[in-house]
Order: sequence, then structure tokens, then C-alpha cells
Amino acid sequence: MKNKKILISIMAVTIMIIYTFVLYNVMFTPQKMFNKAINKITDKINENTLNLNFTKAMTDINFKFNTNAADLKKFANYTYGLKMGTDSKNKTFETKIYMLDQANKEYSYTGYIKNSNLYHKLSTLDKLILYNIKDQDLTSFFENTEDINTEDIKYLINASAKNISKNFNKKYFSKEKSTVTINNKNIKVTKNTYSADTNEIKRLYKSLYNDSKTSKIITSMTNMTKEENQKQIDLILNTLNNEKIIFNVYSKFNKILGFDIYVNNENIISYYKKNDDFEINYDNYNITGIKKNKNLEVTIKTNNDILASLVFSKYQSDDFAFDYSTEMYIGKVSYKREKNKDNYKANLNITLNDGRNNYSFDINASQDSKSKIANINTESAEKFTEEEFSEALINFVTSLKDTPLSFLNDLFVPNYDETKYSNYKYYIN
Repeated sequence: MKNKKILISIMAVTIMIIYTFVLYNVMFTPQKMFNKAINKITDKINENTLNLNFTKAMTDINFKFNTNAADLKKFANYTYGLKMGTDSKNKTFETKIYMLDQANKEYSYTGYIKNSNLYHKLSTLDKLILYNIKDQDLTSFFENTEDINTEDIKYLINASAKNISKNFNKKYFSKEKSTVTINNKNIKVTKNTYSADTNEIKRLYKSLYNDSKTSKIITSMTNMTKEENQKQIDLILNTLNNEKIIFNVYSKFNKILGFDIYVNNENIISYYKKNDDFEINYDNYNITGIKKNKNLEVTIKTNNDILASLVFSKYQSDDFAFDYSTEMYIGKVSYKREKNKDNYKANLNITLNDGRNNYSFDINASQDSKSKIANINTESAEKFTEEEFSEALINFVTSLKDTPLSFLNDLFVPNYDETKYSNYKYYIN
């Protein structure tokens, strides 16, 4: 009975060893590790892809600058912005360049395209202007925007990843035991390798066109046929001169710890990560991150010289903040982004001190796909002649003479006979 139990135990252990060996070699093959890495990268890209709407959206980007530096003070405490909206379906467009002073007084120019006409609004004139530029084809402006949307971009990313994973050639795969170093710690890993040449990269790229929707999206976005796209890629890939390209993915069991890329045995880039610690090498730059308590300490070096030190108190992709120091500056950076299906908004704040002066930048960006584009009453517009439009522009530029943009007033100098309005002209001095 005792011998029987021992025999059963030995058989059980043997079966477990065989099962583990088979499981490891079947589930953790180089191709599966590559597919896992690709899926991980794809998920991260999708997670951080904004729901940008190219066919109908209003985008607003503005920033405010502050400093105690005497030569830059005149630019301080003003808000500078650009607002732009497109509605491809209704063929409407608007763009607004604006500046707000400390009292919130607005200096702005807004241009609209609506009903195949060009309209203008100036902060110095309480009326909507109709003035079309000669030989300007306004309809061509909307040709490409109709073909771009976030869903297509996400589909392209996911389908490309799926196609590449499916079309890997098994004969180029290999694996071996190896070691990666993350912040001076050696970690035993499996190195999964895909060795390729230019022809193999071409083959993988061309496999993208096996999916008809992917092919349609690429040709639509580039405004080129499938054949023209492939020809352009061939021209780029041919510059590689059939060089040997090696992709390595490092894993520990089923967990991906990093990757690197070699071209003709020269390391192009490497990235290794375990938990929150990471190390990146690119060209002569080395970036390391070490988790200490609740902070992430990042050091950026080149040729072993420290360029910058960063201490992150928050480090999510849509919400991060860090203090930094370089040889010349110290400061803080914070970023926060909110997004949903119809809009997003983000804020980036940067401060720096050079030992003498303080500088700060507050940058805001937003997009709203529900806003009406070129929401103007065109019936109230007044048609201007070239001379009248020129005068309106000069008056607008003149209004900037006591602002940080006063150089525009100096640049555009009126040169006309005041007694003869029809001779009104202006030139750049």
C-alpha cells in the first residue's frame, strides 16, 4: 500500500511537470507573447485616444502667461486663444483668434464659411461683414474632413494590430533565457525575438490591406489609392537597404516586462517596466523611474549627465503632477483631462524659476461636438468692398496699439490720400 501511494505521488508529480512544460511552451510561445504585447500597446493607445470629432466639432485652445521678468511683463496677464469649428455635413466653418486683457476686454477676429460665402466679425465693429476673397474655392476646404473620425482611427489601430498579429511568420520567432536590468536590478526573463528584414516588414504592412475596411480608411485619410499608398511605403522602406531588424519582447511567465528594437545590431530603443519602476533608453538618453513611497522619481540622463529630475505626486495618463529641476530651472507641471463621448477638456499648468524670475503658463484646451458651427444670421451681414474691408482691418489693427500685439500696428502702416477714399491702400513696412 505504501509503495502504491509513493508510485501514485511520483506519477502525479510527473504529470504536473509535463503539464507545466506543455502549458509553458504552448501558452507562452514567442508569438503569443508578441500578440500580448501588441494588445497591451493597442489598449493603451485606445485608452488615451481622445474622442476627437473631425466632421463636426468646436475646438478652443487658449493660454495665459505671467512673469515678473521686466522685458516680458507686457505679455503677462493676457489670455491668448484660438477657436476653430467645422461641420462637414452642413459645409460650415468658423475660426476665431482672440485676446483678453486683464479687464476681460476682447480683441478678436472671427471668420465664417456659410452658404459658400466668407463672413467676418471684428471686435472693433458691431456688424457682420460679407467679403469674399477672389478666386477662393471654399467648398474644397471640407473635402478631407468628411472622411476622418475617431471611430475610424480606433478601428484602424485595432484592425492593424489584429492583422499584424495574424500575419506573423512563425519561422522568424525564437526565444531564450535572458536578463533585463531595471534601475540596477537584474531580472531573469524570457526573451521572445522576431527577426525580420525589410521584405518581411513590407509583407506585414501590405497585410493591412487584407481587411477591406482598413484599406478604405487608409485610402480615404491619405486621399491616395491603395496602390499609391503601397508605393509610398515601399519608397520609405527601401531606404532601409534590406537591413536586419530585431524586435524583442521580454516576459516573465505571462507578464510582459518590456521590449527593445535593434537595427543591424544597434539598439534603437528599449523599454523595461516592473510594477511602477521603469527604464527607457533611446539614442544617448536614459530615463529611469523609481517608486518611492507614494511618489515616482524620474531621472533623465544623457551620456551619464543628469539633464532633469522629476518627482511625480500623481502619474495617471489623464491626471499627473510633478516637480522638476534642471541645471537652469526648477518648477512644477500639472495636467488634468476629462473626456466623454461628446467633448473633452484639459488643463496644463507649467511654472518655472531660473533663479531670478518666475514664469507661469496656464493652458486650456476643449472640444465640443454639440456646438453649432457658424451660428450667425447671414441676412444681417453687410457686404463690404475691398477698400471698406481694408479700412475695417486697419481699424482693428490700430486697436491693438496699447496691447502686447502693438507690433502689428507698427507693421501695418496706412498709406492713403485722406481726401480720396478710393485710393486707400496699406502695406507691410
